[in-house]
Amino acid sequence: MKKIIVFFSLALVLVFASENLVAQLSDRVNSPTTFKTGTRPTYGNFGFSIGTSFRDIQTLIDDDVTYEMLPVTTVKYYLSDDFVLLAGIKGDKTKVSYKGDVDPLVDGSGLGITSYEFKEMESNFMIVPGVEKHFIHSNILDAYVGVSVPLGFRRKIDIRNQDIDGGGFNYFESKANKLIYGINGYFGLQAFIADLPIAIGVEFGFTSLGVMGDKAHVTVQDDINGSVEYYSTDLDKNNIDFSKLKASKFDLESDIRVTLSYFFRK
Repeated sequence: MKKIIVFFSLALVLVFASENLVAQLSDRVNSPTTFKTGTRPTYGNFGFSIGTSFRDIQTLIDDDVTYEMLPVTTVKYYLSDDFVLLAGIKGDKTKVSYKGDVDPLVDGSGLGITSYEFKEMESNFMIVPGVEKHFIHSNILDAYVGVSVPLGFRRKIDIRNQDIDGGGFNYFESKANKLIYGINGYFGLQAFIADLPIAIGVEFGFTSLGVMGDKAHVTVQDDINGSVEYYSTDLDKNNIDFSKLKASKFDLESDIRVTLSYFFRK
């Protein structure tokens, strides 16, 4: 709740600051041309936008939130003075692995493990194409609506293998490949700072995000039971092993995003 209040506070500050700028510069005449240090991007200009949202911050502190909609980096191209094409991208990868021999006399666990291998890897990639329609042609304040379509994937691998004294072994491998899709609609406000091609803004929107194939294929091998394969999903809270499984997830929620953009000519 505190984070939502902070985002709304930033939005109010932006709106009031923009109104003050308009009042102070009410006699200003908009330039009909675009300069490299112009106050507003127009046809043919493009720029980069970076930002973070309440959903992004929540993901960092809440393990239950596993998918992020809004990209950190977005490229924008002005197809006309008020129509913008955009493409956002977000990706990350985490990998932890180690493998070593174990002396049962030194280990002290009493499990008789002679070697152990651990590997955990998780990668995410998302591309978000979209369009924006801008309404205010002021050199100071800009308002727009937009829609974007996220498409991406998540890959996760978990390996835990151990050899046991006397010829025993226990191998565990889990692999998951998930498809992410959805749609995002939003309303945005941004203010152009002085005569520089920089803008700060805030976006309010609704994000619908789905996950197809939200399951993992697991293979377990040991010297007693042989090899066993099954499917599992994070959606199941009962730790059931499925022989066949279809699993998907879909969320719809509001989001607030603060942005910083820099525009320049081709």
